[in-house]
Amino acid sequence: MKEYIKALRLPACIFAGITTFVSFRLTGNAAESLLPIFSTITIYAAIMAQNDLRDRWNDKKKGKTFAFNNPVSFRRFTIMLWILAVIASGSLVLQNPCYLVIALPLIIIGLVYSELQQIPFISNILVALAMGLAVLYPVCNGKNIMILWLFAIFIAIAIFGREILKDFDDKEIDAGHKSTLIQLYGEENAKNIVVFLVLILDRFSAVLTLPIFFLHKVIFFEPALDLFIGDPTPKMIADVKLRLDVGLIVITLLFGCL
Repeated sequence: MKEYIKALRLPACIFAGITTFVSFRLTGNAAESLLPIFSTITIYAAIMAQNDLRDRWNDKKKGKTFAFNNPVSFRRFTIMLWILAVIASGSLVLQNPCYLVIALPLIIIGLVYSELQQIPFISNILVALAMGLAVLYPVCNGKNIMILWLFAIFIAIAIFGREILKDFDDKEIDAGHKSTLIQLYGEENAKNIVVFLVLILDRFSAVLTLPIFFLHKVIFFEPALDLFIGDPTPKMIADVKLRLDVGLIVITLLFGCL
């Protein structure tokens, strides 16, 4: 059971649920967020399991062997999660048919994500798009406000940069399996893209609120600039990813206080 739970990458699923809650909180409709949160978390859990099932041969190189050694039971586990995700999303759409505009693309992204990794950096785009989409549920309730769109763009850009950082960890293993920015344009250009994205996030933070701007400077900006100096070591990449994860959680919660 522990390995099945581990495959869900619960921190990522929970973070998606938090961003969904905050989006409703921003529009003053936090009480309506429960079903969208549950739907989002179940979709993400299904996506994570499917990715482990689909990538089990490649993940074996990383020492992740559970899905590889238990393909039949893990496939059943993945199917069960998708059934749960579809039921949750169906219940959501029954509550408000407009929610289909968000839930259906999330499901489609989840189903095709692991099958399109040979297309240049498409996996990075899909993950960022999915995270950004989950923030936009309140738009279906007529809450089409600027802060909501800014929040969605902020999350999408941050996740896109985080996915590039993750590719640095797997650059040797992913060769021939996944087409990444690093493989296409080289490590130096990939580093420059990450820093450029951080600069954009820095400007977003300055526009939104001073506390977010300050935290963003401390958590994101300076560590990202370190990537300009020589070759990033695994420890440096891990440090930046940790700061990015912590920063995203803190900033997301601050958004919820606006």
